[in-house]
Amino acid sequence: MRYIISNISARGLPLYLYRLVTLNLIIILCILFMPGDVLGLQTNEVAIIANQSVQESIEIAGYYCQKRKINPDRIIAIEMPQSERISWQSYQEMAQILRKRLQTDQMTGVKCLITTWGVPLRINGFQPQDQDLEKLKLIDRLIQIHFGELDEMIDEFKSINPIATIIKPKDANTFQMPTYWLKRDQTAQEMYKNADDAMWAARNLVKNMVNKDVAIKKKEDFETLFQDYIGLEGQLSTVASLIKQQPDREDSALFKQEYEKGMIELKKLAAEASAIRSLPFNTETWTRRYELIRKAAGLKGVCRILIADRKGIGDEDSESALDSELTLVLWEHYSPSGQIPNLLNPKYNPQNDTPAHLVQQPVLMVSRLDGPTPDIARGLVDKAIEAENTILQGQVYLDARNIKNDIDTFGSYGYFDEKIRITADILQKQTSLKVHLDNQPALFGPGQCPDTLLYCGWYSLRKYIDSFTFAPGAIGYHIASFEAETLRHHDPDTGQWCKCLLENGMTATLGAVAEPYLHTFPPPDAFFQDLVRGDDTLAEVYFRHLPFNSWRIILIGDPLFRPRYPIHSQDN
Repeated sequence: MRYIISNISARGLPLYLYRLVTLNLIIILCILFMPGDVLGLQTNEVAIIANQSVQESIEIAGYYCQKRKINPDRIIAIEMPQSERISWQSYQEMAQILRKRLQTDQMTGVKCLITTWGVPLRINGFQPQDQDLEKLKLIDRLIQIHFGELDEMIDEFKSINPIATIIKPKDANTFQMPTYWLKRDQTAQEMYKNADDAMWAARNLVKNMVNKDVAIKKKEDFETLFQDYIGLEGQLSTVASLIKQQPDREDSALFKQEYEKGMIELKKLAAEASAIRSLPFNTETWTRRYELIRKAAGLKGVCRILIADRKGIGDEDSESALDSELTLVLWEHYSPSGQIPNLLNPKYNPQNDTPAHLVQQPVLMVSRLDGPTPDIARGLVDKAIEAENTILQGQVYLDARNIKNDIDTFGSYGYFDEKIRITADILQKQTSLKVHLDNQPALFGPGQCPDTLLYCGWYSLRKYIDSFTFAPGAIGYHIASFEAETLRHHDPDTGQWCKCLLENGMTATLGAVAEPYLHTFPPPDAFFQDLVRGDDTLAEVYFRHLPFNSWRIILIGDPLFRPRYPIHSQDN
């Protein structure tokens, strides 16, 4: 570059022309040699998914390639059902085909998938069949048995040392583990903690008791409970700790023999349990597997394994958005139940929040060109491309509800209401757009939001309010539970917000295909602050702030849409 500039200078150009040419050269060279991740999502990093059974789906995929100048070989057409909802089994078949295509040389570098009109929207909850159903019955039965025993053990530890806790008498067989996966996991974690606290309190009391007669009885009771609680693995860990702390004690040789003998037994238990797991499911052999785990890892260990094995087998929270599952289509194995932290969101520290074997797997961005009709789906592309050619103008409408309590409690109504108010403050400071904040319980009424460019509000469940006329490039979302439940079907008694927003001219939106829970939405303050900077595409902004994948929130719009807004200068 220095050679080029010096040659320009040698030709004797006027100083102002020399500076102008030099500046342009620097800009061009910086763009040419800028790393791909700095440039953001590019057209050669996109693949388009179409339903081979739906002609309009194929046509919209081709239209997108034409408008965005993408090679048509990036279209992946797959035979799929023509309904908005499909079974988990149907999704798995589709995902297997797609995974193979994405792993070919032709698809190298794909970071974003686009689903088109005609591609199913929702995946029904996983319904276990045959062996899976038998496994579910066994695990559910053993969860009740073993956690019931753990509940009793907590009380027995407390009877040795009450630790200022009043033990209330319970009727036999009253313990019931919740069936809902999140409550089940929370209950399990609470019980582990309670058991650990009660065990350590009992252990400390026994260790420090002065009355020998009482101490002997208490110690015997404690040792019986303790060995069952921690299993052979825990006992050996205790022996190893004693050997390390007191290597010169007289009976150290005996301890070492006991440890070595125990390790041989532990390895046998682990090998047999592992061999059973590798075989096709059988109720009798898997019952034996859990007995082996109980011996090896104790009551707490078998409870943990049962909870882990239960995930993904028939939980009601395995229902999800197809697009959200596609973010993990390159993952060979994961549980369909519940949410998986979005690794594209920098707020999730993979070292802390995600198992190491998942961190290494790629996560794809996914967006959808869809709507009530094929023309509306196709129009999302046209509107995005047209809007990119100008600094967008319009008005901002933010609909809070004046909820002031619990604003610091993550995921609460007050927390999200405050986020909308913060969004208003951010957009007023960073842009010259006119911002309208409604902080009253009632929503914006019909016709009250002309020239809408940005919108966020809540909570009118399945009851769209026709408040808006939309400016070119309008983006927004309504925070409610089922607003992307359907994008096509019309019910005169309901009006899903995503469907109606698209029908009335919005360029991009997002919503939930089923109950998502409030904390799984992108927080509006962070989402809109990032969006108005204009540095990244719609898909990049969305996935930077989406909390979870393998869940129920979808993005609808052209993922390559890069809107630009009237931003205040640094000096202002």
